[in-house]
Amino acid sequence: MLWIVENPWPVVAAGIAVELFLVVKLFTTGRLKMVMWMVVAAAVVGGYWLVERAIVTDREQIETNLHAVAAAMERNDVAAVEKYIDKASPHTLSEARQAARLPFAEVRINNDLKIDVVAEDNPPTAEASGSVTVAMTSGFTKPTLVQATVKLRKIDGEWLIYRHEKPRIGIR
Repeated sequence: MLWIVENPWPVVAAGIAVELFLVVKLFTTGRLKMVMWMVVAAAVVGGYWLVERAIVTDREQIETNLHAVAAAMERNDVAAVEKYIDKASPHTLSEARQAARLPFAEVRINNDLKIDVVAEDNPPTAEASGSVTVAMTSGFTKPTLVQATVKLRKIDGEWLIYRHEKPRIGIR
C-alpha cells in the first residue's frame, strides 16, 4: 500500500479523470451543483498531493541518499560521501573514499534503480541495485554503464551503506 505515498500520479490521473467527467456533466446538465463537486474533487486531490509530499518513505530516503552519493562522487567530495557510509564498515568506508577520489566527469543513477527494504530486520536493511552511467575526466571519458548493488541499514533514522558488490562495468 506504500505505492500510494511513493507515486502520486495514479491518484492525480484519477482526479483529472473525475474533473473531466464533472465538466462534461456540468455542460450536459447545466446544474451548478457540479461546480461544487469539482471543487470537492480538486480539494481531495490537492490534499492528497500535500500529504504525499510530506511523507518520506524508506525507499524515497534511500533513493535521495544514493543520488547524493552520486553527486558527491562526481564532485570528488570525500567528506560528503562518508556521510552516507556506515562507520562500522571500515572496508566499505575505505573503498568509498578511494572511489570518491577518482576523476569523475559524470556519475548518474539511471531509471532502473530497484530498492528492496526489509523493515523486519533489526536494524532495518535494504538492497539497492541498478545501472549507473559513469564517465571520467581521463581514461574512460566515454560514458559507460556500470551495474551497482549496495546494501544499507537504518541507523538512528538514517540509511547508510554498509556493503557493496563489485560493480560490473560495460553492461547492456
